[in-house]
Amino acid sequence: MLNPIDFLALQEIHSSLEDTPGSNFLLAWDFSSDPCSFPGVLCNPTTNHVVSLSLGDPRAGAPGLTGKLHPSLSLLSELTDLSLVPGRVYGLIPPSLSLLRRLRFLALSENFLSGPIPQSLSSLPSLQTLDLSFNLLSGSIPPPPPSLSFLILSHNRLSGTIPSAIGGNPRLLRLDLKHNHFTAIGGIVREFVRLFLWTGSGRENLKFNVRWTHRNLAIVSSLASRSMVDFAYDDNGSPILTGLGDC
Repeated sequence: MLNPIDFLALQEIHSSLEDTPGSNFLLAWDFSSDPCSFPGVLCNPTTNHVVSLSLGDPRAGAPGLTGKLHPSLSLLSELTDLSLVPGRVYGLIPPSLSLLRRLRFLALSENFLSGPIPQSLSSLPSLQTLDLSFNLLSGSIPPPPPSLSFLILSHNRLSGTIPSAIGGNPRLLRLDLKHNHFTAIGGIVREFVRLFLWTGSGRENLKFNVRWTHRNLAIVSSLASRSMVDFAYDDNGSPILTGLGDC
């Protein structure tokens, strides 16, 4: 039998979301039966806790959900994977998700989530993947947890400086920040070790004024060849990813 706190959390999560037209995902959540048999719910049979939660039908092209993410998600104390399929879920990302100390995978892309990325997510000790792309998120990027390997924040309204700590994380394998409104990049380029950085190709993405010396361009070329870093170019053929300064 499912842990009673997890049972209550699933009920509250269910109450805050709705199927969009054509979706029957939540219709199958009948709480007179075992929630561990619900679509998208995976339980640990030994501890009777939810360990994985995928909200919505994951099949390509399937209609998603609408509504808001309920703070009771944080009551799923053994959750390691939380994902939200593309849909119309809106509102804020609950800061209380930082209570999910075992969370490794958090993917909430292609919805209408808005507001800032909670600073509290920086404290998640086990988080390896954070995908919040294709939303309406704004504000700055909080420092990523040191355990992070994949940080995907493209197609939002994020601004400010890209923290140099991102590039200094030796675990980070992919960083996707294209189509945002950053105004400065800090010292992140100095810190690249092995990253995939996708910055897009449009002038509207990462634009900075920096002096592109021959030495700077040589370093960019070296990073691109050794670390598979993709530096975008503006309409004049000049790199638009900057921040090297006087190297």
